[in-house]
Amino acid sequence: MRSVRGLASVWLLLACVGARAGDDHWGYAYRNLEATAEASPSYTVNLVRYTARLDALLVQVLGVRTDYRMPTRFYVLPAADVRTLGKGDYEYVYKVREHENDVLITAGAIPPNRHYYGAFFGYTASLLASDHTLGGPGWYMVGVPSVFADTVFEKGKAKLGNITGDLAYTLLTGGTLYPMRRFLAMTRDDARREGARQDELWGAEAWYLARLVFVEGRHRSEFYHYLQLLREGQGEPEAFSASFKFSYEDLDREIATSMHERAHVYILDMPPDSEQSDSGAQALPPAEWQGRRALAYVYFGFPDQGARIATEALRLQADNASALRALARAQLEQHLYAEALATADRIPDSSLDDCLDRGKVYAGLGGAGATLPVDDRQLQAKARQSYQRALSLDPGNRAAQAAMKALGPG
Repeated sequence: MRSVRGLASVWLLLACVGARAGDDHWGYAYRNLEATAEASPSYTVNLVRYTARLDALLVQVLGVRTDYRMPTRFYVLPAADVRTLGKGDYEYVYKVREHENDVLITAGAIPPNRHYYGAFFGYTASLLASDHTLGGPGWYMVGVPSVFADTVFEKGKAKLGNITGDLAYTLLTGGTLYPMRRFLAMTRDDARREGARQDELWGAEAWYLARLVFVEGRHRSEFYHYLQLLREGQGEPEAFSASFKFSYEDLDREIATSMHERAHVYILDMPPDSEQSDSGAQALPPAEWQGRRALAYVYFGFPDQGARIATEALRLQADNASALRALARAQLEQHLYAEALATADRIPDSSLDDCLDRGKVYAGLGGAGATLPVDDRQLQAKARQSYQRALSLDPGNRAAQAAMKALGPG
């Protein structure tokens, strides 16, 4: 596992197996979730609907109070795409940005009972990152998604807290566990500096501690208090001493003992969908599939490849909105400012994403210092108009609200 952190994004990369390859291309959207998939139509729909059900379970188990949900896009793509975008031999990749989350899933063989592991991990991680009141230290931000990624829905029930074989194996064979006095204050980067084996051990220990707390219920109320103090800015040692009536070493001994005890899982009723929808997956024509694929490349920082794929899509359909969005965003990053302006002017305003991406290009051009047929004031007006249109489609959209605030008074 590898993690890359930046000012505006968090990447986490996982080695697993993805959805079935070789099917046609399908799209499905529900609430804040959207899937673009090289998979069967049933898998495409279930990927989204089961993630929505997982959200309802997370509300119960983690005590989520916020109603806000970050928009999340799932891309089930060929293995070569995921390896390129993930910059390594990973089969699941997620990227959390300021106002949205993108999850890549390799189209491949589906292992029994782990159909949606990558989607569930990426969604849980994005939920924790979407609000300060849900965040926590490094082990929490990796361990909790690891626990709930292995949720299984079947026969009207949800089974949470399964023993994830590869993590359990690493825990038992990876060597001496990090002592809690050090582990609770560590980051993933701290472990990575000690080598790949220690990085894997840290991830497995994060999973196990999260599982003990949120599945086995060990000291759950104390950990809730501990996490709250950390969110309020207290130092780790002070938060620990204020929350627990035992020492770090006592916790070490309890964890060691628990590894020889019988594990438990949650069996809960499957949450019903809060909204009914009769719509199924929509077949994606070649131009739309390639346009969405191009967007994935742009969102993950590959503008050159994104522009090439988008151009191919536009040869198939000259007015494809997804391809136009991808091309305009790519051209902006390539510093092809005149071309980006011309492409942005072709993007329609029929969807929320159209407006957001078009506004982003106009706003970016406004600060680029480029020689264009319109001045910065006109570009800012174009950006503001795009974001106002976005807010008319979704008045609570945080990306548009933040963009409007950044533009300042008109």
